[in-house]
Amino acid sequence: MIEELRGSVNAYLKETNDLIASSIVDPFTNFGNRINANIGNMENRGLEFNLNTTPIRTDNFEWTVDYNISLNDNKITKLSADQPQGGISTGVGNNVQVHREGETANSFLVFQQVYDANGKPLEGVFVDRNNDNMINDDDKYINEDPFGDVLMGFNTGASYKNWDVSIQTRASFGNYMYNDVAANKGVEKNATNNSILSNLHADYYNSGFTVINDRTALSDHFVQDASFFKIDNISLGYTLDKIENTTFRFYGSLQNVLTITDYDGLDPEINLGIDNDFYPRPRSFVLGVNVNF
Repeated sequence: MIEELRGSVNAYLKETNDLIASSIVDPFTNFGNRINANIGNMENRGLEFNLNTTPIRTDNFEWTVDYNISLNDNKITKLSADQPQGGISTGVGNNVQVHREGETANSFLVFQQVYDANGKPLEGVFVDRNNDNMINDDDKYINEDPFGDVLMGFNTGASYKNWDVSIQTRASFGNYMYNDVAANKGVEKNATNNSILSNLHADYYNSGFTVINDRTALSDHFVQDASFFKIDNISLGYTLDKIENTTFRFYGSLQNVLTITDYDGLDPEINLGIDNDFYPRPRSFVLGVNVNF
């Protein structure tokens, strides 16, 4: 029998005007070709659901569960011209993302890769999306974005007499990542570049690419599903009975416990969705004691 149950549902629609973004300008009008300017409007809409429950509560045992899920969609509703975003390490001045009216902010703007019958990408071969018998920037298309469509959190805790345990988890579905490390390091030429023997990124076994250039670097092959499930924290504690009005609680916790994802980079959760200079999150163990008197 459920001892306690609480929940809430929230819907929101937020419109933001005069957003500040890095805008391309005539270099003869300033000290560079980009300045920050108020150039666009954006709309965020979504739905949030929260549930808090205590399924079991007895004299010696209690179990609590917290669950939340949110659905979110953001769209640029006004922007006079495309604004390239998301610089990558291959080529000079290459960008793999764009702010575009009618699209999600930081959407990936890439070429559509052509694959052979075995599902292996054909190097330098892309879909002529506008059917003009040439491959150029006009053939780029919007391919996903770095923001999750569905975000979930699940936390649970239990206590039995003097023992307590808690687990914190979360998940994101529908977020994508541009694997800049694979694009830059997963080509055959890098194995002996400058007559220096170097390791290749494992994606070379998937692509077989021999060289990287401005066009190949912008292949949608490198835009990968980065949906994930993470166990952020597990903690275990034991509380001693009061000793002369003093309570001692001994505990241990583990941070960054587990990540389940199909993304083959270091981490599927990188701000704005470009994996190129990310320092991996550490896994840490903590032992401690709390004293209350």
